Amino acid sequence: MRKLGGALLGIGLGILVGWGFYWLFDLAFPELPLAVKIGAAAVVIGLTIILISLVRERIKTSKEDRKKFKGVEN
Repeated sequence: MRKLGGALLGIGLGILVGWGFYWLFDLAFPELPLAVKIGAAAVVIGLTIILISLVRERIKTSKEDRKKFKGVEN
């Protein structure tokens, strides 16, 4: 159930963020074709997702390292 809720939350947020970036590019660059606006928004969203996943992975690795070396003193 938690995975389904997370998936729905992710899809909903993805749609809202995509729509927001589309309108941001529409207001900033009204002369660009639709495909370019959608592509630029997809690139920004993709880079954001990659950055978030890297940060989450680093936090997880950091927690595992602390558990691994808990008994080691400086």
